[in-house]
Amino acid sequence: MVFSSIPFVCGFLPIVFIIYLLLPGIRLKNLFLILASLIFYAIGESVYVFLMIGCVLWNYIFAIGMSRASGNYRKALTS
Repeated sequence: MVFSSIPFVCGFLPIVFIIYLLLPGIRLKNLFLILASLIFYAIGESVYVFLMIGCVLWNYIFAIGMSRASGNYRKALTS
């Protein structure tokens, strides 16, 4: 499925948008968008879903490490 296809524009996008608007709280909305993104990529090419999950986990772990770092090590990570 591509962004300009009829199933995406008339089906997937409106459903995701309405559910997003109905959800309370930004954390729940963000989690829903992550899951909707994974579903979108799984429909298009399921092989890349695992790559995307790996990238998300790697970036999350790296961001946690950056937030806990201090001093020169933190400066080296952010530059």
